[in-house]
Amino acid sequence: MAAAHPRFRSRSRLRSRHHAGHHLRYPSSTASLGRAPAGELIMGTITFISPDGESRSIRIKHGTSIMEAAIAADIPGIEAQCYGAGVCGTCHVFAEPPMRSELPDPTEWETEMLSGVPLAGEGSRLSCQIPFEDRFDGAVFRVPERQDAIG
Repeated sequence: MAAAHPRFRSRSRLRSRHHAGHHLRYPSSTASLGRAPAGELIMGTITFISPDGESRSIRIKHGTSIMEAAIAADIPGIEAQCYGAGVCGTCHVFAEPPMRSELPDPTEWETEMLSGVPLAGEGSRLSCQIPFEDRFDGAVFRVPERQDAIG
């Protein structure tokens, strides 16, 4: 008997895994596959500075929000109470120069939300509103001494 084509073998493997009670998660975008548009980085590095000055660099996939990467890496001080909906303010960070100028301008919505964040100031951003792009590689974000939910 001839060996099955690899494509069909993998499908049957997926099917059998599914039937074995495993939940399969299919990626919704190429970012979750670790691919980026041509000429862009697949992954980069960003750094978080805690209120006491400790710095921690983490790897981040193209398209992943700064908040998602911080939560996945268990960065202290990033609470994300609204899970990235942009309505609580508990993923507030300060984008540090010089990379601050590379970030996209905050939307009107983000600016309005930041106006309710008590510790907001120069460079304030909601990390859930910043998807990683290759031009942000090496960016530094300072975590405020506390996160106060809006409203």
